[in-house]
Amino acid sequence: MLKDEPSLSAVERLAEYTGQVLSFILDGARDILPPAEPNPDTAKWAARLVRAWSRERRPHFLLLGLWQPCLVAELRRLLPDDVLLVVSDQSPQAVRAALTQPDAAVFSHPSAALLCDTSAWAQRLLLDSTGIEPASTFVVINPLLPAVKRTPYSEMERLLALHMAEVARSEKDAPSSLSLAVILHPAEPGLAEFFAAIPAWVEQICVLWDANEPPSTSALGIAPDPRRIDAAHPLAGDFAAQRNRALGLCRGEWVLSLDGDERLPASLWAALPALMARQDVAGYYFQRQTLYPDASSCKMGYGLWPDLQFRLFRNLPGIAYQRPVHEILEGLSSTRAVLAAGAIEHYSRLNKTPEELRRKLSVFDGATGGAWGHRLNSEYPSLKRALLPSSELEFPARLFMLP
Repeated sequence: MLKDEPSLSAVERLAEYTGQVLSFILDGARDILPPAEPNPDTAKWAARLVRAWSRERRPHFLLLGLWQPCLVAELRRLLPDDVLLVVSDQSPQAVRAALTQPDAAVFSHPSAALLCDTSAWAQRLLLDSTGIEPASTFVVINPLLPAVKRTPYSEMERLLALHMAEVARSEKDAPSSLSLAVILHPAEPGLAEFFAAIPAWVEQICVLWDANEPPSTSALGIAPDPRRIDAAHPLAGDFAAQRNRALGLCRGEWVLSLDGDERLPASLWAALPALMARQDVAGYYFQRQTLYPDASSCKMGYGLWPDLQFRLFRNLPGIAYQRPVHEILEGLSSTRAVLAAGAIEHYSRLNKTPEELRRKLSVFDGATGGAWGHRLNSEYPSLKRALLPSSELEFPARLFMLP
């Protein structure tokens, strides 16, 4: 976490995060709203769930799906006060409606917390960072949920069941050869700082410029570097093709893909050799924090965080990017992993003017024929980065292992 921030409890951190999500109403959002009258089966189901919990007596009770706060209020009444009751929900609109009901006062209890976001990964990472882990948590999908509402929580159950692994740092392990692949426009701000931050042990820096020919890097303030290969090709609205051209320049055993408005914290750069040393992983997803409105805060909610990016991967034959925008890498069949901490720092909103950002989004729309409807929206919520899993990475690094 960032320094000089107040230390908050798990309940306070989840409440702060959820409050920011609920402050924003997504255009066109629709949902099934819970009935105003309490379900007559509430007491029966609460007693049944507490009896099931009592067989394990874990310190955390995680209810997937709020629906009606009457069940939460009854559970909180029956559970011991030292058991932390957490409710996870993925529908901000339904939660806003449920919080108008009288039983919503349960969330003022010091051992009751509400976590809401449309992103299951955001919830999983937040729970992990606050110490609410599957081994210490009794997990159940809300039995009062209608069948149509249950599907997202099955996905949350799957994320909670993922195998966790740790990566230890060893000074004895020599780093695998790494190629850095970058696609850039010559007008990208901060390029000198971007290249200056690349560690000396990175073997190759492969740059594909969005231009007819490579620009004069000295004119851009970029220091000479014998590791750098500069090539050029106009983007022409196809990011996958551009990334594949950059990938074709890479000769390292591993590839790290970054954009010019992204930075890796020094601790994450330092962790890459240990990550590449694992023989059972073919690539890694990093969290990405889009910094806004200043460097101490970032965009969040509705998938804006953790914004998982698959950026570090083995350079194997047959791998290639697909889709002209929001491109994905295909051809890796082995296990991938998600880092529980450590994040790419995304400076796009800080380094570019609103007009520059709108031009970039228009390129995205052009690549999809307008199907995605990209737009610049300053009203999306943001949060102090200290309340999220740290962008710095400490050892042992914890991983979520994906099948």
